[in-house]
Amino acid sequence: MYNSLTGFLEENNIDSLIGYDIKNESPSIEVSAERNPIKKMENYKKYKKFDCDNSNGTCKLTGSMLEELFGWTYKGRFSLPLELHNKFGRYWDRLGSDTMNSFATIYNQALRINGRNKSNVDKNTQLQRYAILTHTIGNITLVPFRLYPSDEKSFNQARGFKGGADRKYFVHDFFDLSLKIIKENVDLETFKTYIDTFYLQDFVNANDNYSIKPLLRKHEYYLSQSKMDISNSDIFLPNTNEELNEFLTNVNSLIIKRSERLVNVLKKKRGLSTTDTEVKSKVLDSNEKVTRTRTSKTRKTKLKPIEFSMKAPRWLKILIVSFIGANIACWIYIDRTGIGMSNVIEQYGIITTIVEFMKDYIGGILETTLTIFIVLYLSVKAIELVVDMLLDTLGRCYSCNKLFAMKKVRTTTLESTSISIKTELKQKNLNGEVVGTIEQFVPGTREVYEITYQCKFCNEKRFEKKSREFINN
Repeated sequence: MYNSLTGFLEENNIDSLIGYDIKNESPSIEVSAERNPIKKMENYKKYKKFDCDNSNGTCKLTGSMLEELFGWTYKGRFSLPLELHNKFGRYWDRLGSDTMNSFATIYNQALRINGRNKSNVDKNTQLQRYAILTHTIGNITLVPFRLYPSDEKSFNQARGFKGGADRKYFVHDFFDLSLKIIKENVDLETFKTYIDTFYLQDFVNANDNYSIKPLLRKHEYYLSQSKMDISNSDIFLPNTNEELNEFLTNVNSLIIKRSERLVNVLKKKRGLSTTDTEVKSKVLDSNEKVTRTRTSKTRKTKLKPIEFSMKAPRWLKILIVSFIGANIACWIYIDRTGIGMSNVIEQYGIITTIVEFMKDYIGGILETTLTIFIVLYLSVKAIELVVDMLLDTLGRCYSCNKLFAMKKVRTTTLESTSISIKTELKQKNLNGEVVGTIEQFVPGTREVYEITYQCKFCNEKRFEKKSREFINN
């Protein structure tokens, strides 16, 4: 795992970045150590705490590259760097990191096309290549956080999520169609600037007024419309293996070209030669070693104990501790019972003694290990839950992890509905004494509202949705 681009370059040639699978940066050893590209992607999707495009601030390598290329940082995402503000401030007040073309959409469609035959789908070499390239620097860019302030979701979410009010942007995450939406919502000069700033020239035809290149031939019709019709967005998906492979060939080629373009930019920024290319246009899969210069160090693939302790899943760490604890308990028990092994061996013979001992030992160890594991795992979960609740009570910010940071800044009513509320009315006699009660429905309101909390240190926002019912006055 590299904490920065500088750390990566200490051990690798810069050209190896062209096809470097950023999933290798995952803290999960099940992701970083997996060699099969499809399985690696599946493990990555299961591990929710890490994002290759650094959209949640968890990938330091991507964050370092985005900062060096564009001056954008995750901590400063709530505003635009001065240079980007001068270019795009007229339309957008912030940008967000995004994976340009997603793997899941295409993989699920490939399964549908092939009758859910996973083994056949997983053999597609272009799909395997795409599983790697999806999380290379050539497929990561900055997009407008929201095209309009009134948009319910970020543009990143809306273009790949069908539900909600912003389905007007839903294009199954196809980046050619996403560029079309951006182009429709800015003037042509700003669109050209967006393309040039983020080195997306390979996705457009510069000689044709920056017309967008289709990732599928059937996208041409929609890209040529003055206002793209996305009322039936499923039409954008490949429906045959021929269309599937057409998309994969196009997108893989464009990602590689952009990766090469970005690496050359990084070379210039660092004063490196742009002609010294050792792995140009070569995509490294998880089974290949990164090509290095003669003076660079060789990165060891064998995990050191400290590195393993950091990357190993929690359940595995607890299981190892449980096994060690069970062994210690077993030998303490043997020592305290005073079993004389030499006398037993002399009486029953060494073979019989070893067989009987191993039967008792293995059975006892497995049972004890399982018991200790369950107790430890539940204890860790309980402690983690209590600590999280305590830290949240103390106003912890999830972004900068500082305490007493989150302050309530706004309460917004999302929905207000008229309802009937059952109440209990007291019945009194002429003397004012309560003689009974009666249930009655009275007019009321159910209100759904959202509380916005903001960190006073890094401006990170957190939203909490609540509801309340009250009787109308």
